[in-house]
Amino acid sequence: MRVLILAPHPDDEINVAGSMIVSLSRKGAEIFAAYSTNGDFEQSAEVRAAEAIESLKILGVDSDHVIWLGYGDTYNGTGKPHVFYAETPMQSRAGHSSTYAPRGFKPWRQSTYTRANFFADLKSLILELRADVIFCVDLDFHADHRALSLAFDRIMGEILHCEEYRPTVFKKLAYATAFTAEQDLHSDCLLPTKRPRLGLEAYDFDLIGKFFYDWESRIRFPILPQYRKPLLKGNPIARAVFAHKSQRIQRNALAIINADEVFFERRTDSITFRAKVSASSGNADAVCDFRILDLIDINESPPRFGNFAWTPSKDDRERRLTFHWNAPQSVRLIKIYGVLDGFVDKLRISFDNSMSLECRVERGGLPTVIELPTPIEITRAEFRILSADGEFGIGEIEMFSTIKPKRAIQPPATIDCEEQRPRLLQVLRLRFRQLLERIYIHWIRRKH
Repeated sequence: MRVLILAPHPDDEINVAGSMIVSLSRKGAEIFAAYSTNGDFEQSAEVRAAEAIESLKILGVDSDHVIWLGYGDTYNGTGKPHVFYAETPMQSRAGHSSTYAPRGFKPWRQSTYTRANFFADLKSLILELRADVIFCVDLDFHADHRALSLAFDRIMGEILHCEEYRPTVFKKLAYATAFTAEQDLHSDCLLPTKRPRLGLEAYDFDLIGKFFYDWESRIRFPILPQYRKPLLKGNPIARAVFAHKSQRIQRNALAIINADEVFFERRTDSITFRAKVSASSGNADAVCDFRILDLIDINESPPRFGNFAWTPSKDDRERRLTFHWNAPQSVRLIKIYGVLDGFVDKLRISFDNSMSLECRVERGGLPTVIELPTPIEITRAEFRILSADGEFGIGEIEMFSTIKPKRAIQPPATIDCEEQRPRLLQVLRLRFRQLLERIYIHWIRRKH
């Protein structure tokens, strides 16, 4: 099995999938870690690379499986342009205008810093590796995180329309569920990742409960039992965190290591990617482009969501979308994503087998899920808005042949060490262990 970790900076490989790298490498998976930037905003690429190589070696990844796309590290609010918007060649804060790799490595491709090249390089990487599983950073506060997440969604949409490649895709809020997550108390085993809440460092917009960020639908993978020790000494994930000395993230080990690693899955097996789609007005392609959300400006805080949806014109009386396939398709599950503002009060869905149904599209961008009692065979599906209010639209329509996806890796049905309310004696023990951990972390920082 081949696994690809897509991270914006050296050290984000741990935030995106630290315990997964350890677990999967122990099972013999071939793991690649790809960085979109060299992390050269404050430190040199050589320093960041040396730390990343050491960290990945601890986690079980060889240096020849580390890939440098070679773009410049940036940040929100610096006034510097971002390659995500660069129509013409630009220069990064570190003074580079084309992709490069740290000494001893080669960039994935030699490209000038433009948006088109950034997208093309990422696409060529995904198509060449064709990993069975992709772990990609999600929509965090940082502009580089947002750029990689949004670029991946766009590129994945292009790939799914023209290729038969259907990887298992997991997105990760690297800040909210790892780097700046709550520093959970330690019991005889670690406690699960807590639901992110607004107000944590670098988490300025509550995504949970919007779009596909349904906390109850999150995918959870447990950390290996041998790493659920109450102290961090000897834990490879903690050692991998400590390897990134220049980033001073040792204290974040208490937040990164949890009993479970939390992801939001993006299914790639929707039959809409194989269909011809048309609309009575508006951009029909918006409902099957893999993009459920988009931002007006990746540098803004808090973010504003842009025009990513299909919106029929105001004078369109039909307000209709049509999917057509050249061969019969099996449908068992339908997901319809709306937008944050405005809603579709009544939507009629009609199939060419004479079956039809009506539904309301959920507010807040969360999907309306329609589970059919039995699979149906169709070659045509029509979605017609009968009643709507506000700035309504449909962000994405997904249609699946199965209720559950066929994943390259399966999370367990249940995870032990569920959250619990410790008694007074347990609290005292936990506080003592946490104090020991902080002393150990302080010693590590002084040592480095």
